[in-house]
Amino acid sequence: MRVIFCTALAALAAACGQTTEVTEAPPPAAPPAPFSLEAMGQNDIQGQLTGELGCSFTVADDVLVVAMGNVDPNATSEALAKRAGVTSELQATATGGYDGMVEGASFTGDGLTLAIETVQRSETGNEQVAYNARLTATQNDGASRSYDGMWTCGP
Repeated sequence: MRVIFCTALAALAAACGQTTEVTEAPPPAAPPAPFSLEAMGQNDIQGQLTGELGCSFTVADDVLVVAMGNVDPNATSEALAKRAGVTSELQATATGGYDGMVEGASFTGDGLTLAIETVQRSETGNEQVAYNARLTATQNDGASRSYDGMWTCGP
């Protein structure tokens, strides 16, 4: 009975001028590779950035991002971040100089985007300002990682 049904179905498809073709779905895209930002030391930072004043994002005692900017509101700040053993220089996505990054900033470059969102200001007892903040790092392949820490700015 099964052979008769299959033969009849094939004859019907042929009579209608249709062919049955099986196509396989493309394989699923590979998930983005995991990554993490690495703590930077003086050798990673020294002499790499220009600017009058700076900010840093830290988790515990680990410096994950360092940024510098000039007081000029038309200037673009720059930042450093390290992943896979390589320190990359990133540019601010908006002008505003130093003042434009104190309450949060976004930087991009070398296949990486960093967004720092400040949450609550903390007193430092000196000329610096510090915020509890969240850093979200996103690679061009869509992989993303967030860190909670401190965004500290000043001389």
